[in-house]
Amino acid sequence: MTPIPTPTELHDATRQLALLARLGYPLSEGLQAMRETSPWLAGVGESLARGDTLTQAVTRHPRVFSPFYAAMVEAAEASEKPAPLMARLSEWLERSDSVRRRVRSALFHPWLVLNCLGLQLLAMLTLVVPGVLIPLAAAAGRPLPDGLSGLLQSGLGPAFLLVALVALNLAVLRDGPATAAASTWLPWAGPLRQLADQALWARALGSLLAAGVELPRALRQAGSVVLSPSVRQELDRVAERVDRGSTLAEALAESDLLDSQLAWSAAAGDEREELACQMLDAAESLDQQVERRTEHSLRMAGPWALGAVGVLVALGLVAFWAPFYNSLGALP
Repeated sequence: MTPIPTPTELHDATRQLALLARLGYPLSEGLQAMRETSPWLAGVGESLARGDTLTQAVTRHPRVFSPFYAAMVEAAEASEKPAPLMARLSEWLERSDSVRRRVRSALFHPWLVLNCLGLQLLAMLTLVVPGVLIPLAAAAGRPLPDGLSGLLQSGLGPAFLLVALVALNLAVLRDGPATAAASTWLPWAGPLRQLADQALWARALGSLLAAGVELPRALRQAGSVVLSPSVRQELDRVAERVDRGSTLAEALAESDLLDSQLAWSAAAGDEREELACQMLDAAESLDQQVERRTEHSLRMAGPWALGAVGVLVALGLVAFWAPFYNSLGALP
């Protein structure tokens, strides 16, 4: 099985490939030369050694290279000047990694606070409630109902909370379709991730169109870069509308989920026959929106985190000392 590179490794390899293409090396020879410094390219090198073209070799490894990546490689391989297309692909990978890093940074403080809350509740459910609260309530002559007492002592509450904490951490710390779906229930994460995915899609679509890929095919291939399930489904609908004869602007305008800038840019591009440039401009504008929202989230995170920690400490103190006061009040 071909190892999966990190985003940084993939970007660095693509940048090196663009440099070799600019120096006059054929893409396939350049990739063969990079196998020693990038061992994860061994599978692609083996495909090339069997006689595959670079496009065929890349397509054989979908876990490593997305359909968008393969389409850009195909366009570069067929071009007389592949270096600019590979450089554009390298730039896209760099911007993609940057956008997703900004999204993760906006989640850091809320993630930290929720982890503190979860760990405190976990400690209360496993230590304070069974070991302190239930015995003190019984000693004070006010035992908890049998059903509630059994539920608290069964361990189901801590187990459910632990599973929720693991799911939260996976959603924030990892990046993939499953974790993107898991993070949509976080109220601050869903809209920001959806906007970031739209920015990446617009840049991918503009890059494919600039490389000479036809619009219907470019729409399908650009959709492969989107992680958010809701955005992915909406973009699939956009591609279906274009297949039925709608213009891209009309197809985007029918969506309530996608940012309106995409439809405006597509309409301007149709009128001027500059759709690729307009989509790249829209991607730049959406990138700036993501950056502004991230900065706003980070500015607001400090006060909210401090207040939340204060509330957690107060609740912990109340939960710990209340049974003692209740037991003292019940003494004769």
